[in-house]
Amino acid sequence: PDVIDGYFKKMEQVMLDEGLSELSYGDLASRLWNCDETGLCTSVTLTRVIVRRGERAVVEIGSGSGRDHIMVLSCGSAVGVKFPPYVVYKAQTIDPAWMENGPPGARYVSSDSGWMEEAQFTEWFSEVFLPATEHLQTEKPVMLVLDGHGSHVSLKVVTLARQNANCEWQVKHFFITPFEFSVTRQGELSTKVSSQ
Repeated sequence: PDVIDGYFKKMEQVMLDEGLSELSYGDLASRLWNCDETGLCTSVTLTRVIVRRGERAVVEIGSGSGRDHIMVLSCGSAVGVKFPPYVVYKAQTIDPAWMENGPPGARYVSSDSGWMEEAQFTEWFSEVFLPATEHLQTEKPVMLVLDGHGSHVSLKVVTLARQNANCEWQVKHFFITPFEFSVTRQGELSTKVSSQ
């Protein structure tokens, strides 16, 4: 509970500092975004599942070998606007068959590791997030809530946010843990290591 309470207190303080709390619910909700990745294992190694006798809904949960997986980045706003998925495959190039029958507008990229890396996140931020939130360019910021994964904390992403901060508009990153990181209207960069 303390970690959760601390998170909401930090978020409330950011919203107060940036004047977001003065906005109407609809305007505020359109400026609050969250994104996160999830990994989907394609090489599950379990051959048996142990369940209670008589169980009808048997679900297999396993982490697999870790060798073959797909990473999917999802992003949405507090008003329910959702971006198409951003899919990262472990490959040198994308096989066109991997994109067949995928969700409309989905983007498919690759990385050597199959995990979200700085290059992929930077591409998503610059080619998906910034253009999609450009209409919100007013004196109030857009808040993108992220986890503290290393691919999100890069000079390239900060530079892109600052370049798109045409005087009044800014992109605000708010990491839950372990970093609290923001790009302010004046273009100053502040990073605090969380004690949590």
